[in-house]
Amino acid sequence: MRPVLFYIGPYPVFSYGVFILLGVITLYATALYPARRAGWAWEDLLPVAAGTLVGGIFGARISHFIVEPSRFFELLDFYSLFRPTTPGNIVGLMVGGYLGGLLVRHSLKLPPLGNVFAPPLAAASVLWRIGCTLGGCCYGKETRLPWSIYLAGADRHPTMVYEGLFNLVALFALLRLRPRFGDDDDLLHLYFTAYAFFRFWLEFLRLYPRIALGLTGIQYLCLAILLWQGVRWGRGRYGLGRWREAVRI
Repeated sequence: MRPVLFYIGPYPVFSYGVFILLGVITLYATALYPARRAGWAWEDLLPVAAGTLVGGIFGARISHFIVEPSRFFELLDFYSLFRPTTPGNIVGLMVGGYLGGLLVRHSLKLPPLGNVFAPPLAAASVLWRIGCTLGGCCYGKETRLPWSIYLAGADRHPTMVYEGLFNLVALFALLRLRPRFGDDDDLLHLYFTAYAFFRFWLEFLRLYPRIALGLTGIQYLCLAILLWQGVRWGRGRYGLGRWREAVRI
């Protein structure tokens, strides 16, 4: 672990914060520039990007109230964003970023951009988990497995590494699948579904407090995402729009 990469005078530069920033840069650079080359105007792309950024920050913090309510006052300190162990979660970040971008997109009456953001989001998540690994946060329960890491006085599951590897595999899968999807958000929703399913089971190895029925707040967020995706996919196949098409035929 290397929580501090270097110092600028007396001020530490945290590895966690550096990789959070690198992830954000990677996310927008690998999403916006291809979209620009595909014909999108900057005056359309930048407001959507701003909406996802603001929505992601607030989503990560606000959703964490149900994950670790005991850290209420830390959640209000937005200036601690780039410090290790800062309260927040990537599930809320994804949902908040999606809703923020969706709100801006609808207000500007723009077509969907989700498929552009899907692979970059997975790539950014890999970098964010590298920051967690170097920062020594987001680790799991005690284990005797040979690949355990020693943190907080015990050998533990490197759950941040597990999640980074998942996102690395997801990145290659999304890049391979992207040509098969049209100009909609289906690829992004596919990633949301896969991530929520993976993260639900990963939580059994994590240390977040159980809030009800033996499940963590993150697991309830994942269940909400899976329910949302199930309704969305169901409506896509059997919803009102398909019935109207069937009536026309």
